[in-house]
Amino acid sequence: MNEFENQTPDLSNQQPEQPAAPSQPQQPYVPPQYQQPPFQPQYQQPKEKKGMAIAALVLGICSIVFSCAWYLAIPAAIIGIILGVLGMKTSGKTMAIVGIVLSAIGIICGIAFAVIGFAFAKEIMENPYFLKELQ
Repeated sequence: MNEFENQTPDLSNQQPEQPAAPSQPQQPYVPPQYQQPPFQPQYQQPKEKKGMAIAALVLGICSIVFSCAWYLAIPAAIIGIILGVLGMKTSGKTMAIVGIVLSAIGIICGIAFAVIGFAFAKEIMENPYFLKELQ
């Protein structure tokens, strides 16, 4: 036999056992239940592409403002009409229509100022009094 089998354990330096608490039946762990709000689908509206309509509106306004400088107003108005027509296909229809109308007004004003300016320039150059003052 083995010498360790016959030895009895020394219990003198062990602490006495605590009396057991009255046993209650243990409940299984139940994680807390959180109230979830009812599911509401979130519909995102697609972003409206208004870039061309805004550009047409801005160019229409600029063509009217610069109509006395017809060499700026007429090209700006032509580009404004083109962008307005392209902007009609997107969701910014109102701004595109206003841009087209303002660009058309800008073309008319630009042409009117150009005709008036050239007519006055012709009259001034043919005027003998003006030519005498230049000399």
